[in-house]
Amino acid sequence: MNSAEKIIYQVTNGKNAMPSFRGRLTEDEIAAVAEYVLQQSVAGW
Repeated sequence: MNSAEKIIYQVTNGKNAMPSFRGRLTEDEIAAVAEYVLQQSVAGW
C-alpha cells in the first residue's frame, strides 16, 4: 500500500482476516490510521 486512499479503503472495508472498521471508527479516525500506517511504512517500520 503506497497511498492513503488505498489504506483508507482497506481499513473501511476490511480484507481477508482484517475486519471492516466501517461504523466502528469515524471517517476522521480512519484517515488518521491510514496516515499513521503510511508514515510507518515510509520509515521502514
